[in-house]
Amino acid sequence: MKLRYYSEFKSRKDKTYRIEIHTVFATYSEELTLTDSPFTVEYESDTLYKPLKMSNSVTSILTDKILSDLYTAEGQNIEVRLYNKTDDVLEWFGYMSPNLYSSDYITPLNIVEIQAIDTISVLENKKYSYINSSEVYFKSFKDVIMHILDIADPGKILSKLYFQKTNRISKDVSTSLIEDVYIHERNFFDEANEPMNSRDVLEEISKYIGMTFIQYQDAYYMIDYDFIKNDELHFFVYDRISDTCESITIPSALLNVRNIGVSESAGSISLGDVYNKVSVVANMNQITNLCPELLDDDKDIVNQNSDPNKYYISNRDIDGKNHTLLNSFFKSKENWGYLIPSFSFIDIPAEGVEVSIDNVNDIYSGVVWQKYSDYTTEDGEPSSLSWKTCVSFLQAYNMIGASRKTLLTLKNGEYSLFKGGYFIINIAYKMSGSFLPNDIIKTSDEAYSNTKYGAGFDNTMVPCKLYIDDYYYDGEVWRNRKYYTDRVARGYYKSTNNLTYQGAIWYRYKDGFGDWRFVTKGEYDSTSGEKASGGYDDRNKVYAYRENGENIFVEKWYHDECVLKDGFYLVHINKENDKVFDDEKRLTNTVSYRFNLYDSTDGVAIKLPDDKILCGKIRFELSTPNHLGKYPMYRTDGGCHPCTAFHISDFTFKYTNNKVTYDIFNNAVDDSDVVYSNVINDNNVTEMDDIELLINSNAKNISSYSNCATKSGDKFDYLKAVYSPLHDKNVLPEQILIDKLYTHYKAPKFRYSNNLNRGFSILSRIYENSLKREMIVDQMNIDYANESCNVSLIEA
Repeated sequence: MKLRYYSEFKSRKDKTYRIEIHTVFATYSEELTLTDSPFTVEYESDTLYKPLKMSNSVTSILTDKILSDLYTAEGQNIEVRLYNKTDDVLEWFGYMSPNLYSSDYITPLNIVEIQAIDTISVLENKKYSYINSSEVYFKSFKDVIMHILDIADPGKILSKLYFQKTNRISKDVSTSLIEDVYIHERNFFDEANEPMNSRDVLEEISKYIGMTFIQYQDAYYMIDYDFIKNDELHFFVYDRISDTCESITIPSALLNVRNIGVSESAGSISLGDVYNKVSVVANMNQITNLCPELLDDDKDIVNQNSDPNKYYISNRDIDGKNHTLLNSFFKSKENWGYLIPSFSFIDIPAEGVEVSIDNVNDIYSGVVWQKYSDYTTEDGEPSSLSWKTCVSFLQAYNMIGASRKTLLTLKNGEYSLFKGGYFIINIAYKMSGSFLPNDIIKTSDEAYSNTKYGAGFDNTMVPCKLYIDDYYYDGEVWRNRKYYTDRVARGYYKSTNNLTYQGAIWYRYKDGFGDWRFVTKGEYDSTSGEKASGGYDDRNKVYAYRENGENIFVEKWYHDECVLKDGFYLVHINKENDKVFDDEKRLTNTVSYRFNLYDSTDGVAIKLPDDKILCGKIRFELSTPNHLGKYPMYRTDGGCHPCTAFHISDFTFKYTNNKVTYDIFNNAVDDSDVVYSNVINDNNVTEMDDIELLINSNAKNISSYSNCATKSGDKFDYLKAVYSPLHDKNVLPEQILIDKLYTHYKAPKFRYSNNLNRGFSILSRIYENSLKREMIVDQMNIDYANESCNVSLIEA
């Protein structure tokens, strides 16, 4: 910003003030002529415990010109500053209000009032943005506040934040509360990922910790009026420029209205409102979907061709009719890692090769997103097309079997904190012999069979890995990654294979680590302790690994462990006579009504531990399904087909927790937000308007982005309470807020208004003689030329 206009005036106490107006495009500066009331500031307030107390200014000038360069439609293009040159302090700083320049039609001399708002007010039109979009997770209140202040005042004209020492994270710590409490930034975005405005975010933080945020003179202040009543005020002072913090103490002598002096008699005394019921409502922004959309994210799923609307038309004769197929090939831009298609048996991903209708059938293995439609050619072109979307796992048939590959990896998983509850994963898929997913294309009518000609069949299993920080799910329980790495170091996992073998016997014993070891008969006979042996019911389902030139036979569960290692299977249970190909199937449901879950849906239920916190970025990946690139079903009379494509048409990955059901037969659920109340007499209730919090404590055991957290080392946990010196105990912040409001409003409070001489600040305590009451400053309207302040004081 560059200086465009300036002017100086003397107050009635002979102090020199300088007004400066800075603009983005100023190339020179000129002096303005001021009126006799050149600069006034109003600090707005309609209640003492207002989370944000904002201010506005009016600069009154005389001019015979239209000051067109002071018209702005932008919120931060024109700065207004008032300096007290006598005391060497910045008295006020803000931005000219958009579209609020007004002037009379040309007359010899016009009075022009330039209206400006402070840096907090301007945040109403500034959307909140992630501090670091590549690291969306828990941030301290301090980090969020400083990020917002950088939006409000990017030039750091207001270089300090004074945070009053009030409540703290525990009694035995001396650190700042805003450095010790964390909130997930996702809380400030809705389900469509649209952000709140920055002013609302700042208001919600202030409201939750029961403080008031004010811009005053050359700094920002976060104060608690319950602590203003002390003789000394203690602050953490954050320097926005050097990013440092120091502790200071500001003396707070009790002032007297008589000593301050009345500037212009306009006194009034009134009594404030009384309420005997105060309620705080904790609105919960519940965690639901845990990953970006796999199929329907138009910003991430993009056409492989440079033309975003590129699609291919081909024809195919099916069941005696010609069909027109429309296909387009897409990819994930940043949310999902995927196996880039290869085009030969060597199986090397062909980086940079665009998939098209001309080469799609040449793919050996890989993953591609597809949009598709079709119609019967003889019916003519339809008036509109209905496009479907899928992600296709493709694998050409290999008679020795397709090797397991990681096909899909979540790159931008949510960073979240979980204690208890369930993940629910579901996948809708169809198996096909065609790389194109169009529904009109049929592979075969074969069905799973164990009858005369059937050689048996397996369930459809998709290998999966799921990590949260250092913990992974193994299909039954969550384990620390060290459990897996220790097994690797001990050589626990072997390279096992499926064999056809008649009369095989496995032998195992339990080693010193509690693991089963599969060994030769000789080693088995030479060991003592817990051990077992056995055979196989089906000679086609024998499993073994090779060691020293011989087969060491193992059980199926151990073979699965060696294949999956730190993973597990997502399973669809196949049944006799189910069609193998072309029909849409879903993972077999393991979610029960007995789990009593919020927003319950079918899918694979993954229980999260109740006895520990899992916190971190979710890592999730899918690997080659067991039937892909193979014959899912084999019959001795032939007629079977290999599965070369796994077309996924729907994918969900969500979190849910236990609900409170109060009418099980009508499925009535208590899914309301948490309400904290304090009432003295239920028979005579005067209710204060509910205080709604978008930041809250984890009181209902429902994981929510709104829940605050604390941090120990690099581990997070839900905030359980904060220490309140006024209560001398650990209390939920919501309860502190209720007690604050209830105590203030349960009896009438005197309010005193008058036009006093300037000689006090927002932090002052003032004694009013006629009322014989100690009072604190609530609202101010300052006239700098007159050195007066029309103030509203309220009984402490």
